Amino acid sequence: MEKEYYPRQRLIDEPRSYGPISIVSVHPLAVVESVIGDKTRVWAWAHIMEGAEVGKNCNIGEHVFIEKGAAVGDNCILKNGVCVWENIILENNVFIASGVVFTNEKYTRSGYRREHLVTRIRKGATIGAGSVILPGLEIGEYATIGAGSVVTKSVRPYALVYGNPTEQHGWVCKCGVVLLINDLEKPYKAKGEYASFYICPECQKQYETIFDKMVCLLDDPDIILVERKL
Repeated sequence: MEKEYYPRQRLIDEPRSYGPISIVSVHPLAVVESVIGDKTRVWAWAHIMEGAEVGKNCNIGEHVFIEKGAAVGDNCILKNGVCVWENIILENNVFIASGVVFTNEKYTRSGYRREHLVTRIRKGATIGAGSVILPGLEIGEYATIGAGSVVTKSVRPYALVYGNPTEQHGWVCKCGVVLLINDLEKPYKAKGEYASFYICPECQKQYETIFDKMVCLLDDPDIILVERKL
């Protein structure tokens, strides 16, 4: 018996409108029950519940589920198979790789309804494929979580973490590349602690740590100068 072949389904020819000024692209097999931002694309078998928030220019992959009470900012990418539950908040420019698992209850049991903890993913952060994020945590801005990690505690901005449970293994640039120690600069002592200098090998942005906090010199040069005078 000859096999029958069916044409691959395409995005609808003309984008559907889900708000007064919102023009978005939604696959015919997706379910969108909420207003979503302009230029956002939703692929097949994705489901965005009523009461969920999705910003502008996002890419929502296949089999993504966004629950009522969840929030996704602008310019976010959610790859296939991601579930974003109530009280999970993704700020702008967040990247969530395939198979990431979010949780929102610390103690789970069928038949018991408990408060859903807030988990916040700060702007520019990346979460690698297959990672598990425990509830009530904060992933700092521009942090990177390696694939297959189990995150049991909050992650600092610009930190590179991975493992089970996660541990910090370095720092990352805003562009996502691992920072290198800048040997041209020498550490100086500010308020009893040493600062270290870092540089991105790709975009050449420079950073330094002060009191265990990573700061981009391009963003905040005045603060750095004040610290150096102390």
